[in-house]
Parts: sequence; structure tokens; C-alpha cells
Amino acid sequence: MSQTDITNGNRIALLDVLRGFAVSGILFCHFIKWHVSPFMDSMLRKDFSPLSDFVLNFNAIYLTDKFLFLFSFIFGISFSLQTVSLEKYTRHTDLWLLRRSLVLFLIGVIHYLFWFGDILTVYALLMLPVILIKRLNNKQLLLIGVFLLLNIPGILARLYLAGAAKSGGEAHVLTGVDERVAKLYQVVTHGNLTDNIRFNFSFIRGRLSFLFWDGTFSVILGFFCLGIYTARQKLLLKVDSFKGKFFYIVTAGLFLLFGIHYCIAYALLQVHFEPTLFSFIHSFLFCIQSIAGVATYFSLVVILSQNLSASALMRSLGNLGKMALTNYLMHTLIGLSLFYYAGFGLFLVTTPAMNVCIAAVVICFQMLYTNFWLRYFNYGPVEYLLRSGTMWKRIPLKKTKFENN
Repeated sequence: MSQTDITNGNRIALLDVLRGFAVSGILFCHFIKWHVSPFMDSMLRKDFSPLSDFVLNFNAIYLTDKFLFLFSFIFGISFSLQTVSLEKYTRHTDLWLLRRSLVLFLIGVIHYLFWFGDILTVYALLMLPVILIKRLNNKQLLLIGVFLLLNIPGILARLYLAGAAKSGGEAHVLTGVDERVAKLYQVVTHGNLTDNIRFNFSFIRGRLSFLFWDGTFSVILGFFCLGIYTARQKLLLKVDSFKGKFFYIVTAGLFLLFGIHYCIAYALLQVHFEPTLFSFIHSFLFCIQSIAGVATYFSLVVILSQNLSASALMRSLGNLGKMALTNYLMHTLIGLSLFYYAGFGLFLVTTPAMNVCIAAVVICFQMLYTNFWLRYFNYGPVEYLLRSGTMWKRIPLKKTKFENN
């Protein structure tokens, strides 16, 4: 797969494939659990077939959070490329990036009304510190990225919670979760669209608290920084020089993800652990798991992109990636329609194994329509809104006859 130079304003083919791969992984992760989020684990306990149990375990080990962080890494690369591109048109780059953040935030807010697992609002908010962070030199950027990826803020937050518990204080950010899970269960199984929106509004504080105290904010921002550093070093254009090492990275990564998952599971069962010690163990393992997931799947995509027999799949994933924002939002539309009571109500009717098949069909459908759409249009519908809002002008959506040919 040929690559274009990072500074010439053209797209990098591998980046589009990575984005398409990541958004596909996010879809599988969401659909396996009926698009209802990990908070519902306590409600999903039922006897499944061995195949569905395998799917749930595979999801926990190899899918959950891994593709979110891969997408965050890609977002950082894209942010750096957008900055370089904008600098060719204006001296007010920060203003344009702020507009992009605002438009992304508004899209995310609308999305959040229907699904409280939205990540676009989080990305939009984290763009604000990134606008300042991008001014740092490469060494400073890498140091801050490692600091965040090591989840130091998350560790400090957990230490604070442990100290509050010892002193008899109330860790209010973690209370009420069971009650909210019960409400979500009612919305999914018996609620209408209005009930869903009301619940999502009621969960704003809980979601933000969870993302902060769990360290997810920190790790996402860390991958943003690492993505910017990767773009600056033009590492996507140098993958051929590491060609022989990617297979070993994938192999080691798959074993590492398996081992870390069960180490975390073991730590959770050790009730005799001191809260402070547990905080360090959990945060450290979570950090290694996140980095291993991104490195593994990045390397896997590079291997596939260099395989001529997979070229058709890579082109389809690339088109999927060009419309990643539109496809991500479509996941929610399809997921709510299929699994929630306001739609077909398939929650707990289908099994995790069946949901894998459903997700595969959705991915194939998205590949087909994105291939068709991009024959005639320059951008996906939501990408067009985001770009127009950033540029603050109407840009050409439909391709010319020359471009079609």
C-alpha cells in the first residue's frame, strides 16, 4: 500500500485503513453486549452456550477499550495532520481548531442524547488541552504522553479515594451505580426514546466521574500526545523499515493481553489487598494493557496492508475510515433500533455469538455503501458538516465528473 507524504496535504492510505479497522472493532465490542455498555454486566448474567461464553471472554480480553484507545491514537495523528494542513491557509490555526472542537462537541451532544456511551464529546473537550500541548517540542510531548499513558492522574485519583475510604469519607463518585444500572435496564427493556434521553441526561455527572476517576481521560489524552508525536516523526511513512518486526509485536501482544486480563481478574478477587496497593497494580496493568492493545492492532493492520491478497479488504477498510465519524454514529442508530425496547427489543433475545454475526453484516453493509458513496462525494455526511464548520464556509461535497473518472 503506497503512502503519501505527511506534509503535502494528501491523505495517508494507512491512516484511513487504521481508522476503518478501529471503528469496526468498536462496533463489534458494542454489539456483542447489545450496545448497552459494560455497566450492564451485572444484568447480563445468564446461561449462554460455550460459543457465546467464548465470545464474551474474547471481547473482554481483546476488544473492550482496545479499539477506543487505538482510535484515540489515530485521532492524535489526524489532529497533527489537520494542524499542518490548516497552517497553509491561515495564521489563526488555534481558532480553526477551536471551531472544529466546538462542532465536534455539538455533534457529540446530539449523539449523547441517544446513547450515553458517546466518545465524541470527550474527544472535543480533550482537544482544548491538546491545542496547548501541540506547542511543546517532541521531547516534552513524549514525556507528557508517557506521564498520561502511565495513568499517573488515575493513580493519584485512586489513592485519593483510598485515603477518603480510610478516613471514613464518602467516595461519592462511585455511589449509586447499581441504581443507575437498574434504571438503564428498565430503559433498554421497557423504555421509549424519551425515557432513553432522560436517562442519558441523568447520567452526565456519573459518566464524567467514571471517566475521570477510572483514568480513561488520562489515557485517551496520552494517546493523543503519542499520535501527535508519531505524525511529527512521520513514522507511518517508515513502516517498511520495521517490516520484519510487526509479526513478533502481534504475537507478543496477543499473549500479553491474555495474561494481563487474567492478572487484573486475579487482583480483583484478592480482597485482602490494601486499597493503595490495588490502585497501583490495577493502574499499572491497565496502562500496559492499553499500550499493548494499540501496538498489537497497529502492527496487525500494517501486516495486512502489506499483503497483496488482502488489498481489496484494505481498500474497503480505508473507505470505511474516510467516513469513520458517519459510520460511528450509524452504529448507535442501528444498535438502538435492534436491541432497545424502542426498536426491535432484541436485548437478551440474541446471544453474544449471534451478535457477532449481526455486527459482521453491519460492517459489510457499511463497506458497501461507503464504497458507493465515495464514488460520488468527497466526504461522508457528518465529515462534511465537521469540515464545513471548521472552515466556516460551504465546501464542495459532490465530486466533479473529472474526479469520478
